[in-house]
Amino acid sequence: MMHAGSKALRRPRILIQVLTVVLVVLASWGIITNIVPSSLNKQTPHPYSRLVDLPNSTDSTMKFMHSASAAVQEAQRIQLQIYKELIGHYKKAILVGLADMENKGDSAISVGEFEALSKLRIEVVYYCSIRKCGNFGRAKQVLKNETEPVVILTSGGGNTCIWRNPCQQREKLVRAFPDREILVFPQSVNFTSTQEMKAHAAAMKHPNITYLFRDHKSYNIFVNSRMFQYNKAVLCPDAAMQIGMMHPPIEPTHDIVWLKRADMESLHSRLPEFPPNLTITVEDWRDIKVPLGMNLKQTSYKRLMAGFTFLSRGKVIVSDRLHGHILSVLLGKPNVMLDNSYKKVSSFHETWTPNVDSVLLASNATDALKKALYLLQKYY
Repeated sequence: MMHAGSKALRRPRILIQVLTVVLVVLASWGIITNIVPSSLNKQTPHPYSRLVDLPNSTDSTMKFMHSASAAVQEAQRIQLQIYKELIGHYKKAILVGLADMENKGDSAISVGEFEALSKLRIEVVYYCSIRKCGNFGRAKQVLKNETEPVVILTSGGGNTCIWRNPCQQREKLVRAFPDREILVFPQSVNFTSTQEMKAHAAAMKHPNITYLFRDHKSYNIFVNSRMFQYNKAVLCPDAAMQIGMMHPPIEPTHDIVWLKRADMESLHSRLPEFPPNLTITVEDWRDIKVPLGMNLKQTSYKRLMAGFTFLSRGKVIVSDRLHGHILSVLLGKPNVMLDNSYKKVSSFHETWTPNVDSVLLASNATDALKKALYLLQKYY
């Protein structure tokens, strides 16, 4: 027999449960924000929509990710969902435009792309580097022997149109395959002039092409220009996130590893005076030569592991390379970011790792050292 008092006690609990459900639904629809705890809404940010139908808000859950592992796991989930929605119906692909150089970040992109396609069970029937793709004669021959649909994928990175060679190759690609679906893996965008952007847009006209962008700045430059023809443009994490969390291959040998680029993307910041009681090394991982593998895919994995080893030497990492930051996050390493010449690093951070506790963005080299010392004290 239930007493009136018992009923009275149950009513508040039922009301709380109903209210919680209503709040979760409203938050997931975007009607309300910052009311439901992140633990309730971060798992399914858009339960009633495809991510590609919300192209500039695919990062909506990343602000709730405070640990490196949480950020990486969520970025992987978002990226794989986007890939599934766009190319998940394909069983085979051709992947072109892979970088073949000692920049370990480029290798991280290549490995991430191979890993994602493996997870999607899409077979790569042919791939080629920027240097070896040529006019895609070999790719066309491979396609002639395929009896089922094949999607054409072009590798991601900072190459629209920061570096001219990848842009020129992509312009050749759309001319070579006018009747194939093309997906451009996650990119950063920077043009030196409106004329350069117009010329590239004119050369990239294709009836069936989709672009992925790895930060809001790049997405907005591309979409707001209204110059390009495309099926969809979608915000998507850098391909290297598909590598996932990694255990450092070696123990730290330095307090700080400072990864400093010296090419046209560098701001050429003057280094501060380092404290004499700390062990600090300043290098660029492009200077480390890795023995070649049997093919580019194998070489990319070897170069990636060399990059992980390079960073693992430090307790804290400072870097003006985007993948210095990304690979540090994959290693769970505290790291300080310095920007590159067109703010690629900060734009990525603001989109995908804005609240990760072990990550800080510095305004200059002196500030970077100050923040590296703070992280060194905090974590060691």
